[in-house]
Amino acid sequence: MSRELFLARKLIEAAADPYLAPAESDNAASELATFAVRFGAPEKRGYPVDVAYFERIRVDDLSAMAWLSLLESGEINDPVVPDNIPEQLFNSVADEVIRLRLVGAVLGHPRIRRDFEHALELEPAPTELANLPNCWPKFRLMRLDELSRSEGMPDDASPADGLQEFVLYLLQDGSLPARALAAAAIAPNESWREPAHRLAQNLVRSVDPDLSGYGAPFRRARV
Repeated sequence: MSRELFLARKLIEAAADPYLAPAESDNAASELATFAVRFGAPEKRGYPVDVAYFERIRVDDLSAMAWLSLLESGEINDPVVPDNIPEQLFNSVADEVIRLRLVGAVLGHPRIRRDFEHALELEPAPTELANLPNCWPKFRLMRLDELSRSEGMPDDASPADGLQEFVLYLLQDGSLPARALAAAAIAPNESWREPAHRLAQNLVRSVDPDLSGYGAPFRRARV
């Protein structure tokens, strides 16, 4: 990983640790800001240190909370974390709040938001995941589609359950990229998607019966 991230990771961990005393977390955050300035990033916004790339990064280089802290602070000039990192994080934690925050953190990166805004100008109510910008949530949804067609799937792996859970996170996040992905994920008329489709239909229609605001991306998704 980048030298700055490697050197600052203990400070990032301390600043993000929910069990640390507030004074200790504040001290760590202050030291982190000082560290960033010393490495040439005065008044830096975005990632707490200057991360130019994520090559050779491993998911266990940072804790889940530290990863969330990093991801949630990304700005337009910060690189997007590779898909394998949030995928491994998602699979390694059972906490639904952390999973939801992970979805929101990835989709909240300004580059991803910008790409979705451009894509949805051309197709406001998407029905094809392939036509949406690349990002980890799209990767995960397409992976579930692959698993639904696999004959060698483990007994405890259910693409239908996985899709229903992930669509719920997308709907809870509520951002435009999240709603677009959820709409495209439930649009195909396939039996394994029906639990997720019913979930989306009930939630979206209860919030926006006319599909004129929150539900606009779902206009072509049979909801």
